[in-house]
Amino acid sequence: MKKNANVPPSDGATSDATVDRYPLVAIRKHCLDCSSGSIKEVKHCPCDGVHSTRCFLWPFRFGKRPKTAAKKYGAEFLDPAAMHEDEKEGKE
Repeated sequence: MKKNANVPPSDGATSDATVDRYPLVAIRKHCLDCSSGSIKEVKHCPCDGVHSTRCFLWPFRFGKRPKTAAKKYGAEFLDPAAMHEDEKEGKE
């Protein structure tokens, strides 16, 4: 059976060829590099324009399109205002 050439490998491995070919994989790799390899730090990235400076890759940091990531991880992780509200509630 021939593999689909448009789908990145699902085994979690990201070779340089995969990163070059799939922009969302490259964005995810960049975000992991920026956060010292911490998946949790990528999920709670402060570069949303509310907590810190705005990173234009922020909505794509999960390596998925924003609507797909919202379904998988929850819409609050793609809305800077909602993330900010959660922190305010935690402090009170």
